[in-house]
Amino acid sequence: MSAFATSLYALTFLGLTSGAFSPMPQGGSSLVANGDFANGLTVWVSEGSNKPSATLERTGPPGFPASVALRYKLTDAQNAWDTQFGQVVTKSVGKGDVVSVSLWLKSDPKGQATLIYELAEAPHSKILQEDVFPDKVWREYRIAFKTDRAYEPGKSQFKLFLTGKSGNLSIAGVKVENLGPTGDLSRLPSFVGSPSYERQTETIAAAKKRIASLRKGPATVTVLNAAGKPVPNATVKLTQTGHEFRFGTAVVPTLILNQGPDGQRYRDVLKRCFNTVTFENQLKWRMESPTIFAKEVLPASDWLAKNGIRLRGHTLVWGSRQNLPDGIMDLPVEEARKKLRDHVRDYTSKMKGRVYLWDVVNEAVTEEELWQKLGWEEFANTYRLARQIDPKAMLCYNDFNICSDAGNGRHRARAIEIATNLKKSGAPVDIFGDQAHMGFPGTPPTRLTQIWDEVATKTGLPLEITEFDFTCRDDNLHGEYVEDFMTMAFAHPKMQGIILWGFWENAHWLANRKGHFVNADWSWRPGMKVLDRLINKEWKTNVTLKTNAKGQVVVPAFYGDYVVEVSTGRAKAKIKARHSKSAKLVAQVRS
Repeated sequence: MSAFATSLYALTFLGLTSGAFSPMPQGGSSLVANGDFANGLTVWVSEGSNKPSATLERTGPPGFPASVALRYKLTDAQNAWDTQFGQVVTKSVGKGDVVSVSLWLKSDPKGQATLIYELAEAPHSKILQEDVFPDKVWREYRIAFKTDRAYEPGKSQFKLFLTGKSGNLSIAGVKVENLGPTGDLSRLPSFVGSPSYERQTETIAAAKKRIASLRKGPATVTVLNAAGKPVPNATVKLTQTGHEFRFGTAVVPTLILNQGPDGQRYRDVLKRCFNTVTFENQLKWRMESPTIFAKEVLPASDWLAKNGIRLRGHTLVWGSRQNLPDGIMDLPVEEARKKLRDHVRDYTSKMKGRVYLWDVVNEAVTEEELWQKLGWEEFANTYRLARQIDPKAMLCYNDFNICSDAGNGRHRARAIEIATNLKKSGAPVDIFGDQAHMGFPGTPPTRLTQIWDEVATKTGLPLEITEFDFTCRDDNLHGEYVEDFMTMAFAHPKMQGIILWGFWENAHWLANRKGHFVNADWSWRPGMKVLDRLINKEWKTNVTLKTNAKGQVVVPAFYGDYVVEVSTGRAKAKIKARHSKSAKLVAQVRS
């Protein structure tokens, strides 16, 4: 999981609206100064590795009382946070306060701004992180939220992350107002803009044809009588009970173990839709505690094993100070190296036989402090040690911004370089993890295939979507893109799994941005309905057929586990069978 955002379960956001707005409430306490830029750039700061250049212009929104606007020259940054503009809030903000944000934007050609309200120091936890999509016309954009913590003066900040490949983005009339704990969110409609999404129907149709050839193969059942003779016209029923392909989600172990109604519904969704899970946080080194294995990890993994659900190990090492146990980065090199190796031995030993895979290292493109301290050879040695302790577990390198062209793909290029360097060093790495945290409008389907081809070709590794989510406030558009993304991934020959980064609103790190699939009341968004339809209907084989004169049925079937039931009128039989690309189902059933 990326360190860019954090879980924001207490937030309340308004849905996307269009049309006229109600007047902005009056009397709120202003949290930013010089929002009209009447005093130039006083208190505003430009920063980031791709620090933006700004000029003041005198042409603002039509009829706008202030005449000054700020124009930024857009450049194609590698990450959204590489180009930042904002200011520290010098006032206190209380827990439960309602904060409204409004500003005017235009972009020519179209760029993107991300509205940020965050802690003004590490780890920069974000209470607001909302993409807005300005166009060539001046428009006012609004969002409102309720804080889930208190901020002392100087401890929070408002920022914009600015992205775009060329051209300019103009800003005017910035207002950030604290309406206090009695602020009424229902009176604060939001508008963040919404670019259109055009479905690539021909691309999706071609992908569905690839699925039919890639994910299915002929399953053969021969029915014989007691004398070993073929039985024509016998009834054969094939029921697929599981997928060979990994369909999964991140989970919270305490919800798996919860004996209340929410826990039951949570488990019901897991058993219905997923054969693979990732513990969202509980196997991260920084989360280590004396009781976490006994009370959460081991009992939850026992339940998963009992229900035939595979477990990914996430993650052995996340190499930045904020994602390591306190003090590790301050130790002498040899002592820090020993701590790292002891941790890898400890966790791989405890989870041996329980996980099919380890994300050995997470996000080394940006989270590289530990490897800079210990040397990149230690990075490779971490993989070697994990393989030594658990030789049966696959080992993965996992990173974000893979299926995104942000920054001309520089983040992806570096991640590919890291994986290929691992292989060149002789370290064992078996699979490449694409986190695929996506925001609307998402990477077009055709481009997804091109990117996955590039990664697979350059690394020589199979792929797994490890942390998929798609933030979109429009439910129908959310469903459309989820369907297209899953179709393209399932159609790619190197893809071995698609794992969501959570599904339930009350346990989803991007619920405030509508990244979840199941609402808090357990109603399903269209994206979840799409997922269920694909996994349990369109991509499953459940058929009833009659044997031919040779006593056989041959049917193209999706790879996975099956129950085969045979009836000849006088006798019945049932067997379990596995159907895979390397070992196709060829069964003889005596009836």
